[in-house]
Amino acid sequence: MTNLDFPPQYTRAGNTTHTGEVHAIPQDEQFAYGTAGFRFRAEKLPFIVYRCAYLASLRARQLDSAIGVMITASHNPAQDNGVKLVDPSGDMLSSQWEIYATEVINASDVDLPKVIRDFEKNFQRSSQSKIARGLIHNAKVVCGIDTRVSGPHLMEAARAGAALFNVKFVDIGVVSTPMLHYSVKSFNVPEFAEATHQGYYQAISDAFKELYDRTQEPDGSRYQPELIVDCANGVGAPRFRELLELIPEEKLRVEFRNENGELNHGCGADFVKIAQKMPDGFNSGAKEPKCASFDGDADRILYFRAKNGCQDGTAELFDGDRIAVLFAMYIKEQLDIYTSSKPRNSLKMGIVQTAYANGSSTRFIREHLKIEPIIVPTGVKHLHEAASEFDIGVYFEANGHGTIVFSKHFDSVVRR
Repeated sequence: MTNLDFPPQYTRAGNTTHTGEVHAIPQDEQFAYGTAGFRFRAEKLPFIVYRCAYLASLRARQLDSAIGVMITASHNPAQDNGVKLVDPSGDMLSSQWEIYATEVINASDVDLPKVIRDFEKNFQRSSQSKIARGLIHNAKVVCGIDTRVSGPHLMEAARAGAALFNVKFVDIGVVSTPMLHYSVKSFNVPEFAEATHQGYYQAISDAFKELYDRTQEPDGSRYQPELIVDCANGVGAPRFRELLELIPEEKLRVEFRNENGELNHGCGADFVKIAQKMPDGFNSGAKEPKCASFDGDADRILYFRAKNGCQDGTAELFDGDRIAVLFAMYIKEQLDIYTSSKPRNSLKMGIVQTAYANGSSTRFIREHLKIEPIIVPTGVKHLHEAASEFDIGVYFEANGHGTIVFSKHFDSVVRR
């Protein structure tokens, strides 16, 4: 193995911020890869992002796949930033590689060459590694950033980290976190979707339009296509605007608010959830149509309205627990129709919550949907893993962070 040449601006000693200042990191300062990856004040991130991108390049070579690097601090203040890695399926990084990430980041500048050489040797010897078999054709590091001012500098740190072992680097620009996850899977499974912004918009808009057209509006429906979105002054506004170009106005009309101010300040899903107040730019005395709130990287959504009779900005929330129940009700209706046809293949839905879920939602799921919720520790990773055990797994944290997971078995049954 040739000598490892680390750019000084991405070492602990020379850690250089986006403003050009050296913000040295003590050689013994320790960090831990958590559910959100690494997330701190932006000045700490350059050396961390560099090392994470190296690790992403190793994972990419091990699996001969695209691995994602998302640079964001989500709902945190604008002065923060963070980095997390995404596995080939678009899921979060595997638990074992979280341990590897922590080990690489916590190495001192002196110890880092040995740590990296040991990783490289171990994976060259592993029979499970494509590195050992010389089968590296598709390895790449796919990187996106949110709108933070420190993002472009950290993108360059990621580029340098991927270059340590000459792994292809794909800069997909300013994106929401879901777009990065989607792009990674698209690079690895080309038939899934085109790995571009436009490919993402096309897939999402096509699915929305098909669902809209297939769903019969019940008698007495009060559905209105108008929606006001609090964009948290983040990436949600520019990317959602592009998506909306593919959706007819009679199906969805959106008014954007909080587009160009300070990121997550007085607005965004986290603010609305914690403060239980209307975000900046919303009038508690006005009669608004449906209102929704993103967070800074647009991977959370909450709905809200002014609480009746309150003029102090108090908000009434339709949070993640309610969103999960709404989805579950609809899916159960469809499953009941499917089951009534006495199909050859059964499909099972699970609903996953944490101990912090609203107790009323848990009771409703048990008593009305006749489903026993699965309770897991706090953290999206735990929710996602449990949801993946079902044909249809529904999970949303109260803060609006969640999704619905469909199994390969479900996909094969539906496509028959």
